[in-house]
Amino acid sequence: MVQRFAVIMGETDKPLYRPADHIRLRFIVLTSRHILPHSGPHTWPKYEVIGEFWEERRLEGIEVRDLLNNIVRQWKDVQPLDALNLTHRLVSDAEEGEWKIEARVRHHKEVISFNPNIPPSYEMKAFFSFHKGAYRAMSSKWSEVARVGK
Repeated sequence: MVQRFAVIMGETDKPLYRPADHIRLRFIVLTSRHILPHSGPHTWPKYEVIGEFWEERRLEGIEVRDLLNNIVRQWKDVQPLDALNLTHRLVSDAEEGEWKIEARVRHHKEVISFNPNIPPSYEMKAFFSFHKGAYRAMSSKWSEVARVGK
């Protein structure tokens, strides 16, 4: 039997996201036909293929998983060109921690990690007065505000 292989490469547009951000991601699958050096005509060794011929490497599945490993978005049977431009929107209450995107082609797998980063919440109070044609700060105070449900 001829051993076929695939190299899956994937990336996101940035490593940190805020809740409700759009994650832009892309994947590409390379096979021996894509990555062998090509300095002349292709010469393939003689072999007998047993089983079906697998020409196009579709991604069997791409999944976005939260930090508890729950699948929050899934694409199945993804065409190569479609895998170059995928988008997923994080929910507004996305938990902070390591999320993963997993792409699969047969027994090959690629995993990308990213982190929804929840910015700290602050409250600021400032008091201004208008004196001689200009505003001047009288006093200001800031404090961290507890988030609901945290």
